[in-house]
Amino acid sequence: KDFLYDFPLKRELFHTLAKELSSKQIIAITGLRRTGKTTLLKQLIDSLILDHNVKREHILFYSFDEEQPPLTDLIKEYEVKTRLDILKTKDKVFIFFDEIQKLSQWQNQIKFFYDNYKNVKFFVSGSSSLFIRKHVQESLAGRIYEFTLLPLSFREFLIFRRKEDLLKKPELFSESIQKEFLAYQKRQFLEIINEDEEKAGQYVK
Repeated sequence: KDFLYDFPLKRELFHTLAKELSSKQIIAITGLRRTGKTTLLKQLIDSLILDHNVKREHILFYSFDEEQPPLTDLIKEYEVKTRLDILKTKDKVFIFFDEIQKLSQWQNQIKFFYDNYKNVKFFVSGSSSLFIRKHVQESLAGRIYEFTLLPLSFREFLIFRRKEDLLKKPELFSESIQKEFLAYQKRQFLEIINEDEEKAGQYVK
């Protein structure tokens, strides 16, 4: 437990995904850039360590943002570094792949491990177009659950602004809620929730 990412505030989708930690299927998180997909993966890793007592060496996180090695090479290197044979170990191994759409033929590679490594749980994140191609959908049919991470809801906006108490008594705080909603309309991404009008207007998604 000495290695944590420590992102305390969570998107609403986190709680849905946390219920899928024990399912067999691959969990895919898709969505626009800058919605927080990477942070969401790291929060799930924290939850595994803190809430489920999973050893850190039984968790692999890798981003394909800069380099895209084959999954066989990645997992082999992971086994060497952890001295863990994931085909033989009795403990569950959790593997998180970020920006997986940048890896060519990723669906065929992950399908092999899903079918042959029964104690491995995969989480992947990617762009909104991750499953547009028909052959991707067909290749992973029955093996994957897809969840979409949307821009902030108004409730999430207030939570990240530390103003969620406004919703507990909406009649009392109607003016404040209206003011916050006007601000929310231009600030539905985490990076700009506290920016002024000019910077919020210049934000490129």
